[in-house]
Amino acid sequence: MKLLQALVSLIFVLLVSYPVFASGNLTVLRSDTTPSFVNTNSSSVLLNLSLNVTPGTGDGTVNVTAVNVTISLTFAGNVSGNISAVEIRNGTGASFGSNSTNVTDSKFHISLPNGFFVNATSNATMSIVVNVSRTATRYANISVNITANNEFRTASSANNMSIPSTYINSTNVQVQDLHANANVTPRFVDTNVVNQTFIYTITPTGTDGIRYV
Repeated sequence: MKLLQALVSLIFVLLVSYPVFASGNLTVLRSDTTPSFVNTNSSSVLLNLSLNVTPGTGDGTVNVTAVNVTISLTFAGNVSGNISAVEIRNGTGASFGSNSTNVTDSKFHISLPNGFFVNATSNATMSIVVNVSRTATRYANISVNITANNEFRTASSANNMSIPSTYINSTNVQVQDLHANANVTPRFVDTNVVNQTFIYTITPTGTDGIRYV
Protein backbone atom coordinates (compact mmCIF):
# COMPACT_ATOMS: atom_id res chain seq x y z
CA MET A 1 0.00 0.00 0.00
CA LYS A 2 2.83 2.36 0.92
CA LEU A 3 4.53 1.51 -2.35
CA LEU A 4 1.36 2.39 -4.27
CA GLN A 5 1.02 5.68 -2.42
CA ALA A 6 4.63 6.53 -3.15
CA LEU A 7 4.16 5.73 -6.84
CA VAL A 8 1.04 7.92 -7.04
CA SER A 9 2.89 10.77 -5.32
CA LEU A 10 5.80 10.46 -7.74
CA ILE A 11 3.48 10.58 -10.77
CA PHE A 12 1.77 13.66 -9.34
CA VAL A 13 5.08 15.44 -8.80
CA LEU A 14 6.17 14.63 -12.34
CA LEU A 15 2.94 15.96 -13.78
CA VAL A 16 3.14 19.16 -11.77
CA SER A 17 6.79 19.78 -12.56
CA TYR A 18 6.54 18.87 -16.26
CA PRO A 19 7.29 22.04 -18.28
CA VAL A 20 4.44 23.72 -20.10
CA PHE A 21 5.73 24.63 -23.54
CA ALA A 22 4.53 27.84 -25.09
CA SER A 23 2.78 27.48 -28.37
CA GLY A 24 0.45 29.46 -30.53
CA ASN A 25 -0.87 29.90 -34.02
CA LEU A 26 1.08 32.65 -35.77
CA THR A 27 -0.37 34.36 -38.85
CA VAL A 28 1.86 36.73 -40.81
CA LEU A 29 0.33 39.40 -43.04
CA ARG A 30 2.19 41.86 -45.20
CA SER A 31 1.98 45.55 -45.98
CA ASP A 32 4.05 46.49 -49.03
CA THR A 33 5.89 49.73 -48.28
CA THR A 34 8.32 49.65 -51.19
CA PRO A 35 9.18 53.10 -52.55
CA SER A 36 9.67 53.63 -56.27
CA PHE A 37 13.39 54.38 -55.89
CA VAL A 38 16.21 53.78 -53.44
CA ASN A 39 19.61 55.44 -53.48
CA THR A 40 22.94 53.65 -53.35
CA ASN A 41 24.54 53.57 -49.89
CA SER A 42 21.17 53.84 -48.17
CA SER A 43 18.50 51.63 -46.60
CA SER A 44 14.85 51.16 -47.42
CA VAL A 45 11.89 49.42 -45.76
CA LEU A 46 10.49 47.03 -48.36
CA LEU A 47 7.95 45.16 -46.21
CA ASN A 48 6.00 45.72 -43.03
CA LEU A 49 4.83 42.47 -41.46
CA SER A 50 1.92 42.12 -39.06
CA LEU A 51 2.30 39.16 -36.69
CA ASN A 52 -0.96 37.92 -35.16
CA VAL A 53 -1.22 35.11 -32.60
CA THR A 54 -4.19 33.04 -31.51
CA PRO A 55 -3.54 30.92 -28.41
CA GLY A 56 -2.66 27.27 -28.64
CA THR A 57 -1.51 25.26 -25.66
CA GLY A 58 0.63 26.57 -22.82
CA ASP A 59 0.72 30.35 -22.55
CA GLY A 60 0.02 30.92 -26.24
CA THR A 61 3.23 32.88 -26.78
CA VAL A 62 5.23 32.65 -30.00
CA ASN A 63 8.91 33.55 -29.87
CA VAL A 64 10.30 34.25 -33.36
CA THR A 65 14.04 33.49 -33.33
CA ALA A 66 15.00 33.95 -36.99
CA VAL A 67 13.64 34.88 -40.41
CA ASN A 68 14.99 33.85 -43.80
CA VAL A 69 14.66 36.58 -46.43
CA THR A 70 15.25 35.98 -50.13
CA ILE A 71 16.39 38.84 -52.38
CA SER A 72 15.25 39.02 -56.00
CA LEU A 73 17.44 41.08 -58.28
CA THR A 74 17.06 42.02 -61.94
CA PHE A 75 19.19 44.04 -64.36
CA ALA A 76 22.29 43.66 -62.19
CA GLY A 77 24.98 41.25 -61.03
CA ASN A 78 24.88 39.02 -57.96
CA VAL A 79 23.09 39.97 -54.75
CA SER A 80 26.23 40.30 -52.62
CA GLY A 81 27.54 43.03 -54.92
CA ASN A 82 24.37 45.10 -54.53
CA ILE A 83 23.06 44.41 -51.02
CA SER A 84 25.31 45.08 -48.03
CA ALA A 85 22.89 43.77 -45.37
CA VAL A 86 19.30 42.86 -44.57
CA GLU A 87 17.79 44.05 -41.28
CA ILE A 88 14.69 43.43 -39.21
CA ARG A 89 13.35 46.41 -37.28
CA ASN A 90 10.57 46.64 -34.74
CA GLY A 91 7.58 48.96 -34.71
CA THR A 92 9.67 51.86 -33.37
CA GLY A 93 12.28 51.51 -36.12
CA ALA A 94 14.97 49.96 -33.92
CA SER A 95 17.05 47.21 -35.52
CA PHE A 96 17.08 43.96 -33.55
CA GLY A 97 18.47 41.57 -36.13
CA SER A 98 20.66 41.86 -39.21
CA ASN A 99 23.03 39.92 -41.41
CA SER A 100 25.56 41.12 -43.94
CA THR A 101 26.46 37.61 -45.09
CA ASN A 102 24.03 35.77 -47.34
CA VAL A 103 23.51 32.02 -46.91
CA THR A 104 23.20 31.57 -50.66
CA ASP A 105 23.56 34.21 -53.33
CA SER A 106 19.98 35.32 -52.76
CA LYS A 107 19.02 34.30 -49.20
CA PHE A 108 19.86 35.99 -45.90
CA HIS A 109 19.37 34.21 -42.54
CA ILE A 110 18.56 36.86 -39.94
CA SER A 111 18.89 35.62 -36.39
CA LEU A 112 17.04 37.46 -33.60
CA PRO A 113 19.33 36.93 -30.58
CA ASN A 114 16.83 38.18 -27.99
CA GLY A 115 13.81 36.68 -29.71
CA PHE A 116 10.68 38.48 -30.83
CA PHE A 117 7.80 37.59 -28.52
CA VAL A 118 4.24 37.82 -29.77
CA ASN A 119 1.06 36.73 -28.00
CA ALA A 120 -2.66 37.14 -28.47
CA THR A 121 -2.80 40.39 -26.49
CA SER A 122 0.34 42.01 -27.92
CA ASN A 123 0.33 41.37 -31.65
CA ALA A 124 3.30 43.11 -33.21
CA THR A 125 4.86 44.39 -36.40
CA MET A 126 8.31 44.04 -37.89
CA SER A 127 9.91 45.60 -40.95
CA ILE A 128 12.22 44.03 -43.52
CA VAL A 129 14.90 46.55 -44.42
CA VAL A 130 17.42 46.26 -47.27
CA ASN A 131 20.73 48.13 -47.13
CA VAL A 132 21.89 48.97 -50.64
CA SER A 133 25.64 49.03 -51.33
CA ARG A 134 27.44 52.19 -52.42
CA THR A 135 28.56 50.27 -55.51
CA ALA A 136 25.12 48.85 -56.35
CA THR A 137 24.22 48.74 -60.02
CA ARG A 138 22.24 51.73 -61.22
CA TYR A 139 18.71 50.83 -62.43
CA ALA A 140 18.84 47.44 -60.68
CA ASN A 141 15.41 46.29 -59.45
CA ILE A 142 15.32 44.79 -55.95
CA SER A 143 12.51 43.00 -54.12
CA VAL A 144 12.31 40.76 -51.05
CA ASN A 145 10.46 37.49 -50.61
CA ILE A 146 9.70 35.21 -47.67
CA THR A 147 9.08 32.06 -49.61
CA ALA A 148 7.24 29.79 -47.13
CA ASN A 149 5.90 29.33 -43.60
CA ASN A 150 9.08 27.61 -42.42
CA GLU A 151 11.19 30.66 -43.22
CA PHE A 152 9.96 31.96 -39.86
CA ARG A 153 11.85 30.07 -37.14
CA THR A 154 10.45 29.92 -33.62
CA ALA A 155 11.64 28.63 -30.26
CA SER A 156 8.99 25.87 -30.14
CA SER A 157 8.23 23.20 -32.70
CA ALA A 158 4.65 23.23 -31.38
CA ASN A 159 3.92 26.56 -33.05
CA ASN A 160 1.72 26.61 -36.13
CA MET A 161 2.90 29.09 -38.78
CA SER A 162 0.59 30.49 -41.42
CA ILE A 163 1.13 32.85 -44.34
CA PRO A 164 -2.29 33.14 -46.04
CA SER A 165 -0.83 33.61 -49.52
CA THR A 166 1.82 30.86 -48.88
CA TYR A 167 4.57 33.45 -49.44
CA ILE A 168 5.21 37.14 -48.82
CA ASN A 169 6.89 39.42 -51.32
CA SER A 170 7.38 43.10 -52.04
CA THR A 171 7.21 45.00 -55.28
CA ASN A 172 10.40 46.13 -57.03
CA VAL A 173 12.40 49.17 -56.01
CA GLN A 174 14.78 50.74 -58.55
CA VAL A 175 18.30 51.69 -57.54
CA GLN A 176 19.51 55.20 -58.38
CA ASP A 177 22.91 56.78 -57.75
CA LEU A 178 22.13 60.30 -56.59
CA HIS A 179 24.82 61.95 -54.47
CA ALA A 180 26.17 65.49 -54.32
CA ASN A 181 28.24 67.98 -52.34
CA ALA A 182 26.76 71.39 -51.57
CA ASN A 183 28.41 74.71 -50.74
CA VAL A 184 27.10 78.21 -49.96
CA THR A 185 29.14 81.34 -50.65
CA PRO A 186 29.98 83.78 -49.29
CA ARG A 187 30.42 82.25 -45.86
CA PHE A 188 30.72 85.63 -44.17
CA VAL A 189 28.30 88.54 -44.60
CA ASP A 190 28.26 92.21 -43.68
CA THR A 191 25.16 92.92 -41.61
CA ASN A 192 25.21 96.57 -42.73
CA VAL A 193 24.83 95.71 -46.43
CA VAL A 194 21.42 95.09 -48.04
CA ASN A 195 20.59 92.98 -51.12
CA GLN A 196 23.49 90.61 -50.71
CA THR A 197 23.75 87.60 -53.03
CA PHE A 198 24.35 84.04 -51.91
CA ILE A 199 25.41 81.33 -54.32
CA TYR A 200 24.35 77.75 -53.56
CA THR A 201 26.56 75.35 -55.51
CA ILE A 202 25.65 71.66 -55.90
CA THR A 203 28.29 69.34 -57.32
CA PRO A 204 26.98 65.86 -58.26
CA THR A 205 29.21 62.99 -57.15
CA GLY A 206 26.96 60.14 -58.33
CA THR A 207 26.12 59.01 -61.83
CA ASP A 208 22.61 60.53 -61.67
CA GLY A 209 22.49 64.21 -62.50
CA ILE A 210 20.54 66.87 -60.62
CA ARG A 211 18.17 68.90 -62.79
CA TYR A 212 16.13 70.85 -60.28
CA VAL A 213 16.79 72.19 -56.81
